[in-house]
Amino acid sequence: MLFSIHKKKPIVVIFDEFQDILNLQDFKEVLAILRSKIQFHSSLPYIFSGSVRNKMHDIFNNPESPFFKPAIPVNVGILNPRDFVIFLKNKFKFGKRTITDDSINKIFSIADNIPGDIQQLCAAIWETTSYKEKISEKNMN
Repeated sequence: MLFSIHKKKPIVVIFDEFQDILNLQDFKEVLAILRSKIQFHSSLPYIFSGSVRNKMHDIFNNPESPFFKPAIPVNVGILNPRDFVIFLKNKFKFGKRTITDDSINKIFSIADNIPGDIQQLCAAIWETTSYKEKISEKNMN
């Protein structure tokens, strides 16, 4: 494992929304250069994540792609809403805030059930509420 010089903590390189590299005019050349550099980092882990599965699949499974088969794919399934609700309630509880089921349902509705948007809305609610506060729909207006 490669360690940073200053903190002696492991380093991991993460590319989020990696499929967006395909939007570059010379994306094949960019991918080839990136691959040529990465192959010399045998002790440095890289994570390539993306939300457009067919584009990610093409980058790593198309024989014409410079990134053909160098990675182990991990497909993340659909987030279970019930598990997500429990997670969110526990986070609010950890911060000594209470939130009702109606408020959670309102958050999901406002965010159109999009997990990232739900998290952003919850973060905003967190920032605008206080320790031991009961979160209600008034916090979402």
